[in-house]
Amino acid sequence: MNYNAPIGCADTIDASDNIVAFNSVATIQCAMNYTLFDSVAGVQPGTGNKAGDVSTFFVDLANRDFHLSANSPAIGGAQTGTNVTHDYDGSPRPDPANGPPDMGAFEHP
Repeated sequence: MNYNAPIGCADTIDASDNIVAFNSVATIQCAMNYTLFDSVAGVQPGTGNKAGDVSTFFVDLANRDFHLSANSPAIGGAQTGTNVTHDYDGSPRPDPANGPPDMGAFEHP
């Protein structure tokens, strides 16, 4: 996997509800919404974007466990009203059902 590859978007791609955690300030080539960026990139243009310390994002970044940590700023930060009803593990999204969804591939329990 190339961690230095730029993030690029076409006009038909909705780049929302992501977590960008690898010092990608120079490689972001499209507007993203409801996305969490590491503190190197800082808050990027777009609706609902946040920035934070990457060490708080995931359970275990070094071992590629990208489930959200208990204090992740991604919790409750994703766009509401989408048709995404389950996360990458198949867990219901959002959780709790009446709350806002989490950014990224996994919904925090």
